[in-house]
Amino acid sequence: MKRFNLMSRKSKPLGREDKSPLIKNSTLPADEEDQTGNVGYGNPYMENGFNNHQELDDLGGQEKGQSLLNVLAEALRVSHVVPQERLEANLEGPREEMMCHEAQKKDDTHPEVLLQRYFHLIEASVDKHFPKLPVGNTVNQLEGFLIEMQRTVLVELLRLAPLLKEVQLLKHLIACYHQRMFDCLHQILQHVNTKKEAFTVLDWELLGHPDLWDEALHAVDLLLLTEWIPQAEKKLLATVQEDISTSLRRILQNEESGREVCVSGDEAFIQLHLDVIQCINAVLQKAKMMSQTLTLKVQIVCWQELQDFVERYVNVEKKHLQKQARMGTSGTMHFFKTFNTCNELKLYISRIARDDTSFDCVKPISTLKGLEALSWKLLLERPIKLAQISLKKYFKREDEQMENLMKEIEKHFHYLPKDQDTQKTVINEAYQRITLLYLQHLVQSNHGKLVKRWDYVGKRVMHDAELLHSIFSCLNPDVKQWNIILIKVREVLECSDIESLKIIVSEILRDCSSTSAAEHLPALLRWKGGLSWRQTREVLEASQEVYPIYLSQTRSAPWFGCLLCC
Repeated sequence: MKRFNLMSRKSKPLGREDKSPLIKNSTLPADEEDQTGNVGYGNPYMENGFNNHQELDDLGGQEKGQSLLNVLAEALRVSHVVPQERLEANLEGPREEMMCHEAQKKDDTHPEVLLQRYFHLIEASVDKHFPKLPVGNTVNQLEGFLIEMQRTVLVELLRLAPLLKEVQLLKHLIACYHQRMFDCLHQILQHVNTKKEAFTVLDWELLGHPDLWDEALHAVDLLLLTEWIPQAEKKLLATVQEDISTSLRRILQNEESGREVCVSGDEAFIQLHLDVIQCINAVLQKAKMMSQTLTLKVQIVCWQELQDFVERYVNVEKKHLQKQARMGTSGTMHFFKTFNTCNELKLYISRIARDDTSFDCVKPISTLKGLEALSWKLLLERPIKLAQISLKKYFKREDEQMENLMKEIEKHFHYLPKDQDTQKTVINEAYQRITLLYLQHLVQSNHGKLVKRWDYVGKRVMHDAELLHSIFSCLNPDVKQWNIILIKVREVLECSDIESLKIIVSEILRDCSSTSAAEHLPALLRWKGGLSWRQTREVLEASQEVYPIYLSQTRSAPWFGCLLCC
């Protein structure tokens, strides 16, 4: 938060270039200019005025006092006649005001009477020149008024400073404007309805001037500031909470209303999480420009609203996904959008929690993981089921072609946005699963019948492996080459030397870190034929000695249990 400073040393000069006194030949004694008594006054604006009458006694009687009254009225651009209602108003004020009222009963030449009249002239000038509050309540009107108030006050202070400083009244003028400014700010605060308006008011500060710094230090009432800032901060946090809550609800409503619209274009996939992140980041960025302490408080409000949004979003989205699953409708694009949104929101929440360790991100991330898992399952369920059915036919029928399956798979994932990291995750997973499904159906098929139908099984598997990689690398060129295990199948089938076979199996384990891939190796060696149980076990154990790091990852695989069935 910027420091509210009535008279900032850093402020640029503003006002008259001529800094000479309005009255060059003062009737006051020369030594009056250096007196700096702490002056009190008889109304809310007089707290920093004279606290005794010695200064006024030195002015020199009725003639000089009346002369100064006329000069002040002319300089302040108000009438030197004090309205009766202003004098009577002092009857109902605090003790200081009652003291000024008592002064009314004294002779017109009495210092207390003259001092009171000087104060009233200054107050009348403040009333006249202080800008009026705008009728409307838009942010532009608010900003315009604050700028005008800033400019008007500083111009008046600089214009009147030479004269009022000379007659020891400048502090009272500053105190009056200072009080009036905070009266205005309090009124404005009552009508602030949006976070932008709240930030505008709290971020505002009156530019000061170095020529007025010394007087301002003694004239301004710092309690006005210390009382106002907590109120402004409370108002700001309330409007931030309401604004973010409303914005996030609107984002969710837009998401629900757009469900029936076909999701297309990269922007549609990122719209929801991007809107949420921008909504919160905009508020935090504004708070950071003002105060670190305020930022921490705003972060707490944003964090609470974000958690509430995650709960609402997950509940609504889960019901929608389950409905789609029951109906059996194809929702690949929407499943992916949900998966991508969950992933992005998890990353965002993790970043917030990393920056502020007081935030517990376990619950919101766990909530998102549940929805993410559901969308992940539904996203891959259809293509994997299709691959399962097609591959079963492929290894049993002569007329089945691998190309037909891959066309369907390519069509299923074709419209997913390629520039999303989550798209690569999905394509990688589908590639791996379909590759392992292919290997699984291969080793479950009848080896003899497959040889008769395909002639060169190894060559056919090699062709299919290349086709798999071609399709999936077109969907995302950065996918991992999961077809390596199929490429190695040809080498396994054509190798008759035990030692060479040990090397080939070791290379498969080296290149395929997947546990699932390793689980199929015993079955592949059995399906190959020509190996006894002991030879098969020898090959697998030798591979473990060559690449223990890869085999150690697959210790839980039922290798040797499978071998017992050989």
